[in-house]
Amino acid sequence: MPAVTSPAVGPAPAGGWAFGGGAPSAAELTELWLNTDLLQERAQRPPAAVDFTPLHARAADPAPARTELTLTKLDTKGRLPLPLCPVLDAQLPAERDGGVLVVFLPGGSAAPRPGYGTAPLRVDGRRRLLLGPALRAQLGLAANATVVARTDTERGVLELMPASRLEPQLDELFDSHRAPRRGTPPGAEEQPVPRLTALPGGRMHLSPGAAPSPSTVAPAADDAN
Repeated sequence: MPAVTSPAVGPAPAGGWAFGGGAPSAAELTELWLNTDLLQERAQRPPAAVDFTPLHARAADPAPARTELTLTKLDTKGRLPLPLCPVLDAQLPAERDGGVLVVFLPGGSAAPRPGYGTAPLRVDGRRRLLLGPALRAQLGLAANATVVARTDTERGVLELMPASRLEPQLDELFDSHRAPRRGTPPGAEEQPVPRLTALPGGRMHLSPGAAPSPSTVAPAADDAN
């Protein structure tokens, strides 16, 4: 049986530094094809300053203090508090269009459209709108539902709908008010990037139009093959 010889290797570095000996010399590093000038330059280079400036350092534009938007909640008897409603103890005409209810305020020029009108609705002395069981069912309002209401004094109407119907649009709404990415030139169109937005209840969803992650693309490519 022929003897097996190990491949020839270069000369072992002097001093045995590779096995815990002293630091290698410049000659030893040259034999290993290492750039000693680059190593010396790295040792002399001052540490780079770390910029901890947060990306959200720029303050947002001031938002109006007043809003005509209210989040309110039905009670067990179907009474909906409307703190911004300008009228008390009155019967008001209204119309329903899908899941949206429009109440027409006194003095306004608008009126219910033919075929959309409902029975007049009462606002009591405590600014609560009384919604009967049939109308709540038509609006898709569950018991103790949270409702978003908006008062439009220019049009003379009060609009309301279930607040839960807004959740699918919240990702895009929140992302539209975030600060632009750092480094985007003024006036340049920012490229869309996938963003995660926390919704009520701790759920995390990709924003509409976000690119799928590699984990979801890879299985599809395997199935195609």
